[in-house]
Amino acid sequence: MYRTDQRMFHYRQSFRQKFVHFIERITLWASWAMGLFPFTYNDASRKWIRSKWLIGYGLLLNSGLIWLVATSDSNTISPARMAVISLCLTGTTILLLSMQYHIAVATVYRLVWLINGKLLKLVNRLRSGQTVHSVEIDLLLFLYNRLLDINTRLAGIYDLQMTMVMVTFLTANIISIFFMIVYCITLRNTMSLPMYIVVGHAWVVNFWDFWLSIVICELAERTGKQTSVILKLFSDCDNIDTDLERSINDFAVYCTHSRLRFRHCGMFYVNKESGFHMIVTSILYLLWLVQFDFKNL
Repeated sequence: MYRTDQRMFHYRQSFRQKFVHFIERITLWASWAMGLFPFTYNDASRKWIRSKWLIGYGLLLNSGLIWLVATSDSNTISPARMAVISLCLTGTTILLLSMQYHIAVATVYRLVWLINGKLLKLVNRLRSGQTVHSVEIDLLLFLYNRLLDINTRLAGIYDLQMTMVMVTFLTANIISIFFMIVYCITLRNTMSLPMYIVVGHAWVVNFWDFWLSIVICELAERTGKQTSVILKLFSDCDNIDTDLERSINDFAVYCTHSRLRFRHCGMFYVNKESGFHMIVTSILYLLWLVQFDFKNL
């Protein structure tokens, strides 16, 4: 329907772009290796196609890792090491799954940011007395509609997985902190330096991944809100014809009824407000566990 002007989203290949592309490729290859991304790209149809071989490989690999963790015997050295390696690989798969979602949301955010930048350029052209055609606004509306559609599909794909990851990380932090309190205070044991390093590293990774999920969604949502603000700037311009005014109004009405938001499982939106509430709730649960066991402390 529309032909995208390549100059509209042109950017130079700087070090940052090359580094981002490197991270994306590493994430893709690692996801294939860990059996998390059962799709291959078809150059002829220019689509991602589901691969039955990758699905079977992923099920076999991850089932084997879970089986090694569940059936390991702590009395023998070799199986115990395999259990630790399997547990680390299982944790890596969870982080890779989160990274896939983060990259997808960051891509949507970047494209919305580019559309906002193009709208600002059109506003400046009108203010300087130049002509802006309605087809340019229609093209941006078409691209914005496609982005929201892609975002809806991504939310449907990663909805349950990201909800389980967030709940698992928060629960793991609460339980691990509580058991450290019991281990050090109730049982009056002293933790060694390696234990502090391992537990501290797990806390940092869990909290960082959780907060990164909140921040990237908040950033994309805030950029989507800026689109409506930028569209209001057109009302200050005088040289707007009827077709251009209609296109701007259509874009504004669409932004009013279709907002860029991230909602998991239809229960809660992912933004800074909900992230803050989750952290406060986690602290309250930890305090409740400590009070429940106060006689032993």
